[in-house]
Amino acid sequence: MNRMLLFIPLIGIFLMGCNGGKPEKTADPSSDTGIITLDDQQMNYIKEDTVRRIPDEDILILNGKVSFDQNKVTKVFPVTGGMVVKIYPGIGDYVTKGAILAVLKGGEVSTYQNDYTVAKANREVAKRNVDIAKELFKTNVYSEKEIIAAENEMKKATAEFNKSKSFLEAMGIKEDAVDANYTIIAPTDGFIVERNVSENTIIRPDNATNLFTISSLKTVWVLADLYENDISKIKLNDSVDIKTIAYPDKIWKGKVEQIGSFLDPQSRVVKVKVVLDNTAGLLKPEMYASVKITTYFTDSVLAIPTKALVLQGDNYIVMVAGPNKTFTKRAVTILRTIDTMTLIKKGVKEHEIIVTDGSLLVSSNNAAK
Repeated sequence: MNRMLLFIPLIGIFLMGCNGGKPEKTADPSSDTGIITLDDQQMNYIKEDTVRRIPDEDILILNGKVSFDQNKVTKVFPVTGGMVVKIYPGIGDYVTKGAILAVLKGGEVSTYQNDYTVAKANREVAKRNVDIAKELFKTNVYSEKEIIAAENEMKKATAEFNKSKSFLEAMGIKEDAVDANYTIIAPTDGFIVERNVSENTIIRPDNATNLFTISSLKTVWVLADLYENDISKIKLNDSVDIKTIAYPDKIWKGKVEQIGSFLDPQSRVVKVKVVLDNTAGLLKPEMYASVKITTYFTDSVLAIPTKALVLQGDNYIVMVAGPNKTFTKRAVTILRTIDTMTLIKKGVKEHEIIVTDGSLLVSSNNAAK
């Protein structure tokens, strides 16, 4: 009977030594939880890496959309009313500065043309009067005062002529024309990205809608949605990687140029602006984009390959290498995961060797000693 009682505790001690019972909870996440030894064949299935210290960083993935560079968008308005008799470019067409966009015909144009004709004639009359006054002055018929008066009249007539001529040029109306046509011209190079008019449309003199919008598209904006709880995580000049659905294998690199000053009351987001070079013309306004923003901090932090982590229960562990093909389970506290690397708050030390490939195999090995 006494031998039986003595035997039972011995069994318990043996099982505990072999880690056959329930694992004990680790009070300190950095404490070791048993040593595992592998043989040569098992070692062939694992790879190791070193715990390293890297600059601390964080990554946000935001939804965005390609937009026009609003600093390089020109809206074209008519300066008079009339009927549109001809439209030249369509949406997406490239135009150069001075190219004809549309032709309008209207009564107001006739008035402007007539004003120009009258101003031109008045200038010619004033110029002749100055010439006559100078000739009569030589014969003492006109006084110097009368010459000055004639010259002043010529200056006034010239100013009215120049004003009328400049107005016609700005409107695209041909000098001395009597066809009542008004030509709308492109004020800059770029693509026609908006057209709000068609042929035979009547344009009112008080029209407030632009007829055309021109954008160069050599640069574009990407506007990303940043939620309220993430505003503090980014700052100006943070590096940005952008991908689109149309070109999933291509990455555009930029930086945070602007963070919105106010929240949208409905979506609770602010707009983050990134300016991208679009010389190749691949990015089109309204394209959806994935915006990855990387923020770097001043501190450094320990990092390990993410594949080294093994989830056991509620905790993550790594396998730390020791001498003679031995490994120790070590609980770790995760700070955050960045791509293929995980930043560690505590649990490992810099320069320690850990298992990457085969970490699950090692952690489940029954050859613990």
